[in-house]
Amino acid sequence: MDGAPVKYGETVDFEGSATGGTSPYTYEWFSDVDGLLGVGPSISTTLSDSQREGQILNHTVTLRVTDETG
Repeated sequence: MDGAPVKYGETVDFEGSATGGTSPYTYEWFSDVDGLLGVGPSISTTLSDSQREGQILNHTVTLRVTDETG
């Protein structure tokens, strides 16, 4: 969710799906801060957070789905 706040140490659940293309699909989740977060259509992970209390660290999380043909 765009702009959703996450508390320090809180686990975040991500879920995605794909249609079209040719299965099987590969799913890769990335953060612009942490890099690769995990693989699979759904993951649970913690994100890096700021090192100082009250400081906000924004993440952009992207799901890359690749079908059998790339």
